[in-house]
Amino acid sequence: MKIKNTKTDILLNIAAVACLAAVTLYLLVRWSQIPMTIPGHYTADGQIDSWTARTTLWQLPVLGFQWHPERQSYGLRRADAPGAEALFAYFAALIGGEPWTDPCGS
Repeated sequence: MKIKNTKTDILLNIAAVACLAAVTLYLLVRWSQIPMTIPGHYTADGQIDSWTARTTLWQLPVLGFQWHPERQSYGLRRADAPGAEALFAYFAALIGGEPWTDPCGS
């Protein structure tokens, strides 16, 4: 059964794609002006404590364009696919949270 999108869903999806397209366009236009290394992390008092390559700026648009269609087809996902709770538990376990159990049993 396909879940019908409301007008709000459609508007938010258009806004999300427009934002991702704007970020991608900005990176393409300004790429030569972005320094080779950029701040990667700041301390609580605002000091830079980590530097990273400028290529990490592509993570947001690449992941955004990759995950956006998955969000659109959420109503059509397989019944044995883990839900948001299982994915959250997995990532919490990665950072030292509660132990993770695979909901699919694999």
